[in-house]
Amino acid sequence: MRQVASDTKSCRHTLIDEAREQVVRGNKKKVPNTDTSAYCKARQRLSEASLGGLLRISGNSLDHASPESWLWHQRRVLLTDGSTLLMPDTEKNQKEYPQPGTQKKGLVSRT
Repeated sequence: MRQVASDTKSCRHTLIDEAREQVVRGNKKKVPNTDTSAYCKARQRLSEASLGGLLRISGNSLDHASPESWLWHQRRVLLTDGSTLLMPDTEKNQKEYPQPGTQKKGLVSRT
C-alpha cells in the first residue's frame, strides 16, 4: 500500500522508506533489506482479494482512529469528487450554509 500511495511507485523507494521508518521507531536490529528482488516476488504472489481485504482493514482502522474534530457537520466524509450539491434557497439554508462573498446576496426568487 505504501508503494501504491507513493509519488514514485518505485519498489526501491518503498523499501528505503520502510527502512527509514524502522530506524526512526528505534528498531535498528531488524532494519529491512532494501534489495528489491524478494519484495517484488512476494508482491506478485498477493491476490487481488487479499489486497482488497488489507485496504478495507487499514481504511477501517484509519476511520476509527480519526478524531471527532475531523467530522464535517458531525458526519464522516467517505468520498469527495467535486460534485455540486443543490438545495432549496431558504432562509434556514442560507443561515446554515452562507453564500460565498463573490455571490450576490439574498434569496433567489423562483417563479
